[in-house]
Amino acid sequence: MYRLPDFQNEYGGGNSPTFAKTADGKDMIPNNDYAPYYSFGPKFDGRSIVDADGITRSYKPNNMMDLYQTGLLNNTNVAVEGGNDRTTVRFSYTKTSEQGIVSSNKFDRNSFALRATQKVGKLINMDFSINYALSTSKNPMQQGGQGSLLYRLAYSNSRNFPIDNLFANYIDKVNGGRALTSPYLRGSVTDDMWSVYQTDVTQKENNLLANLDITANITPWLNLLVRGNVNSIDVNQEYKERGDGPGFASNNFGKYSLYSSSQKSGRIQALLSANKKLGSDLELSVSAGGETQRGLGGSQLKASTSGGFKNPDIYALSNSKNAIDVDVNQSGKYPQSRLDALYAYGDLTWKNMVTLTGSFRNDWTSTLTYPDGHGNYSYNYPSVGLSWSFSELLEKNPRYNFLSYGKLRASYGVTGSGTDIYKTSTGNYVLNGNFTDVGAVSIPRYSFEGNSLGNLNLKPLRASEFEIGADLRFLDNRIRLDVAAYKKNTKNEVISLSAPIESGIDSRVINAGNIENKGIEILLSAVPVRKKNFEWTTTFNFTRNRNKIIELYPGVDSKDLDLAFGNDIRSVARVGEDFGTIVSSYAYARDPQTGQKLLQQDGTYWRSGAYGQGEKVLGSAIEKYIASNINELRYKGFSLFVQVDAKVGGKIASTTHQYGSEYGNYESTLFGRDATHGGVAWVDANGVQRNDGIIPEGIFGKNTIINGVDVSGMSYADAVAKGLKKPVGALDYYEGIASWGTGIREYSVFDNTWVALREVSVGYDFPRATLTKLKLNRLRLNLSGRNIVYLYTTTKDHIYPEAIYSSRPGAFAETGGGPYQRQVALSLLAGF
Repeated sequence: MYRLPDFQNEYGGGNSPTFAKTADGKDMIPNNDYAPYYSFGPKFDGRSIVDADGITRSYKPNNMMDLYQTGLLNNTNVAVEGGNDRTTVRFSYTKTSEQGIVSSNKFDRNSFALRATQKVGKLINMDFSINYALSTSKNPMQQGGQGSLLYRLAYSNSRNFPIDNLFANYIDKVNGGRALTSPYLRGSVTDDMWSVYQTDVTQKENNLLANLDITANITPWLNLLVRGNVNSIDVNQEYKERGDGPGFASNNFGKYSLYSSSQKSGRIQALLSANKKLGSDLELSVSAGGETQRGLGGSQLKASTSGGFKNPDIYALSNSKNAIDVDVNQSGKYPQSRLDALYAYGDLTWKNMVTLTGSFRNDWTSTLTYPDGHGNYSYNYPSVGLSWSFSELLEKNPRYNFLSYGKLRASYGVTGSGTDIYKTSTGNYVLNGNFTDVGAVSIPRYSFEGNSLGNLNLKPLRASEFEIGADLRFLDNRIRLDVAAYKKNTKNEVISLSAPIESGIDSRVINAGNIENKGIEILLSAVPVRKKNFEWTTTFNFTRNRNKIIELYPGVDSKDLDLAFGNDIRSVARVGEDFGTIVSSYAYARDPQTGQKLLQQDGTYWRSGAYGQGEKVLGSAIEKYIASNINELRYKGFSLFVQVDAKVGGKIASTTHQYGSEYGNYESTLFGRDATHGGVAWVDANGVQRNDGIIPEGIFGKNTIINGVDVSGMSYADAVAKGLKKPVGALDYYEGIASWGTGIREYSVFDNTWVALREVSVGYDFPRATLTKLKLNRLRLNLSGRNIVYLYTTTKDHIYPEAIYSSRPGAFAETGGGPYQRQVALSLLAGF
């Protein structure tokens, strides 16, 4: 951890720049509706005060870093290998142990890998490998929202919130259970502490992957590969949630559950390959084969206590107060699936210059097969490509000696895929138990399964892509330029589309969409210095992609992708716009003529929806382009690797910023606090002279009357100058713009451009003389760092730019996250 968002450290708890007084005249923070929660109080100066909970403390800001610790990762690998001209064997063992930045988070993994090859006679080669990993994870760190202490302390807690008191006293030391004492040990705070430190989630995973390749060399130019592999995954999870009532009895918390699952999959492939010269100018390489992939199914079961525990701190299903709850959505058999395929691919090369490539594949999938056997379960997809290495024509012409290599290429291909298992069974009419009539006669009852309308003619997804490119190398390969332009259209994606509630269903399954991706990729590399003992290589990558919705479905022009602030902001797929367009009716309402923000009578901003302007487009979640630069330097036995990544454009919405601003916890909320920070002098309703006034920018909306005067279209500054309004106090201003009830969500949607020093690695290979003395084949020492520092960011208050809360398509929101983290590693590689 090396930094947090920009929390302000100048003002503490309260809503007044002066301290309240105790009966005996001591400075205090009162326990009222504002002081312990809002950071609009007096300036920090370290004096001794009586805090809102009655405890005397030094008046100073807390350090949010106290919520975390330095994580530690240890990775040890041992490998042994040997063999002869017919047999090779290699075995490796890797032990990984990690302690997270939250003390309750741990991870351990033991990985074993064995590979053996064997020549059988002159024709047969066998290659067998098996990988087995046992992993145990404990309490994965929450990435935001509830369970993120960073989010909790930014939202509704003042900057002098006593973190040490929280850790020491969130458990009731007298009665047991969770402390529920206002203000610093109130429920919303100790809720999160209980979720993080009194909830223990242990998950164990066993993963086995075995593969066998048998290659028969039929002739020098023809061989047959038969491959088989199987994958087995077992998961066992134990969930312990301690009771939070007196004596640790169950109250809001108190639960135990067990979950186990086991599933297997397999694949068998046969591939016949030929490589043969056809005369002196032509060379043919072609392969044909097929495979079958099977989801072999398995089972899962989740059972939980219900209603809490009979006896505290006994974690067993038998300790459930009520009947054990079996989660039907996570219990039962895993469905089986099957995908069969036949394919052929190859290339024909003329004089090592012109290469024609092609492929054809046909799939048959069970996921598009309906229960009665019909369906569009068979689909094919071809591809073709052509490349020309034109530098072959120029290699004997001295005028083009600067060109080391040149190739032009073009390709067109189609890919296809099925859908999720059981999608073709959605909306079926099924037996749904029995109905007993008044005569005690049991009658079978049939109904639709679920509230989603099925589709009896689902089609496979199809994506077609066209690409052209060039690969140019100069000056003995010291400069390389590779450029590609592409256009990809994806159609017939299977989605669930929401339906009007009056239809009697909540969604329907459809084939929808034509999503277009087009862009350009550029790679530029150079070797500025190349000497015997020193070499420097630099590489630049640039990608610009545009993702546009061409069509969705007849009568439908928009589909929600992801949400933030409840449903206040959405990212959508909207026809004619970017995939991931961000819209909100909680944006600023603006004057149509001037574009100025519109104000209400009290100085808060009109939301666009409330003002009648509807949803506003706030931007796109998708970046304009991404770039990177890698530099590799070698000097004798030393090496240096440096990587810088950049992302330009794209919007991020931050709930942490919104609510942290409401409570005055970020540096951006220092504006207007006093004259030094741009505050305006004013007299409040109690006749107190203050200098924390803010003049909101914007003009009053239509039909706004103040003191009998129509101020429609008048700026707030003019209204103050005419004596119609007073400046808005800093607390009221930030609460108005950022609270749940009146906040403008657009205020916390901002550009997410960043430049990051992604990785730095320094290594040293010990010389041969040292290796001889130590009887080693190789010895390398390496010091590396990942995610070193952000060199530039545009997020407000340095909200962590890569802390997107969701992994859903179109995700754009940050909710709490964690501190900025870098990883530093020291490794030693020894070969015997």
